[in-house]
Amino acid sequence: MLKFFAKFIGWLFLLIIGFGIAVFGVSMLVGMVGVVITYGIPIAIGAFIVGSVGYVLWGILFGPDN
Repeated sequence: MLKFFAKFIGWLFLLIIGFGIAVFGVSMLVGMVGVVITYGIPIAIGAFIVGSVGYVLWGILFGPDN
């Protein structure tokens, strides 16, 4: 069960990264590198996940028009 959960989290993380790159392009990658250099990897990962989830929720709630 734990193994499946870890695999699911890993897959979800890859999906979020892929979505982020597709939507935000190179500027997002550059920004992530800057955050990693400044604050370290754990904070960068946390910020990335929060930002991606927020972006998706915004899209669901307010639609693509806004």
